[in-house]
Amino acid sequence: MNCTSCGAVLPDGTSFCTSCGAKVITQTPVQPAPAPAPVQQYAAPAPVQQYAAPAPVQQPVYQAPPVQQVVYAQPMPDTTPLSPWAYILYMLLFSVPILNIIMILIFSFGKSTNMNLKNFAKAYLIIMVVGLIFGVIVGGCTAITGVGLFSGIMGELGNM
Repeated sequence: MNCTSCGAVLPDGTSFCTSCGAKVITQTPVQPAPAPAPVQQYAAPAPVQQYAAPAPVQQPVYQAPPVQQVVYAQPMPDTTPLSPWAYILYMLLFSVPILNIIMILIFSFGKSTNMNLKNFAKAYLIIMVVGLIFGVIVGGCTAITGVGLFSGIMGELGNM
């Protein structure tokens, strides 16, 4: 093979000339192009059947059945007035020492009693609690005074 620029002899497979440095153009023999393969004719595919969208179906609307409100009659409290003799009997009943606390609590917070009796028992309970507190205060003051007097008297007797 020879260089196309300077004509120097070049070994086969070189890309550049060793004397001038020019790029060696290799000529490859031109081979005839292979004959194209015969194109097979395919039958056209069957047409795709187009489906139409189904007609929209109207959904039934749910309607709740009408609800009837049940009205319950509220029980009316017993408001019959107490007679004066009833007040006297309840005051005597509330005077019994242990029974009074039990009966006052039942009448005050029970469900099946007369409203007037319920209010009377609550008022009596409040009076008892206030009296108890007042009694504790007076008793405490009396005890403190009594201790002071007792120690004073004992001190005088001890000096004799």
